[in-house]
Amino acid sequence: MFFMQNRLLSVLMLLALFAAIILLVWRVWPDQRRDDQAKAGASIYPLAYLLERLTNEAVFLVTPSGVEPHDFEASPQDLVSLRSMDLFVYNGAGLDAWAERIAPQLTASGVLVVDMAQSLIDRSIVLRSVETEEEGEHAEDGHDEDEADHEHEHESGSIDPHIWLDPQKMEQQARVITSVLIELRPEWQDDYRARLDLVLADLSQLDQDYAQGLASCRVRTIIASHDAFGYLADHYDFEVLPLSGISPQQEPSARRLGELATIVREQGIRYVFFETLVSPKLAQTLADEAGAQTLVLNPVEGLTAAEREQGEDYLTVMRKNLASLRTAMDCR
Repeated sequence: MFFMQNRLLSVLMLLALFAAIILLVWRVWPDQRRDDQAKAGASIYPLAYLLERLTNEAVFLVTPSGVEPHDFEASPQDLVSLRSMDLFVYNGAGLDAWAERIAPQLTASGVLVVDMAQSLIDRSIVLRSVETEEEGEHAEDGHDEDEADHEHEHESGSIDPHIWLDPQKMEQQARVITSVLIELRPEWQDDYRARLDLVLADLSQLDQDYAQGLASCRVRTIIASHDAFGYLADHYDFEVLPLSGISPQQEPSARRLGELATIVREQGIRYVFFETLVSPKLAQTLADEAGAQTLVLNPVEGLTAAEREQGEDYLTVMRKNLASLRTAMDCR
């Protein structure tokens, strides 16, 4: 009896040891897997969203939650963190000027730096390493249109940096990032391509939802708090009249507010849009002046802490934008 109890105890101890070894391997293996992946940083949320989906890894997002990126400045500690990255992707076109300034330093430190706005113009990088022959031909067919559309200029003469608000341009950005990731870690190319397919499927569905949702609307003009929605409006054939310029800090004159109030009344516009990361004061002032209401239209430049806690992401926010647009534009 005593011998059987000792034997049973020995078996149980061996099983416990075996379970501990399995648990240790299970905990360590993902960490080793992550070490094999490219460490990536992004200047703004939309790029971090793509990187996270394409790598299935945490990404260092420099612009914090709830911070409007136009006037953000990176800290010295941010620069130290970015120097440890394999890849840093920034938007460019003047949105994240701090990133443009530090890009040469990061490149000198061995970080692969991608200016996304420039990459969409430079077709030598778009679709590289990820395209099929058929996709490549399709991309070249649309080259001139894409390049001309990217260099979308507004009354201020500034180039619109809000590339991600057009789902098709977001698809192009996903392809660029996948190309760069494969260049950095070719051994993971099958994983990157598989995740790219999922991202493209989601963005294609978003594009279809917008096209169908905004096809039949009584109102084809919206009033937005700043000039961020030009690509979106061009793609889906409506007009945006912004209160502010490319940067929301460019406040309108009293004359501009008066002109917009007149347009709101004459065209039967019922809503003035404001944003989550910018004070709604100007939008509310115009709405009160013109007898309209206010509604959120989010440029998805960043998520608030509350949005992150609620599990919001690029796709969910863009779908909320579609619902807001359909309400404001009186769509059937």
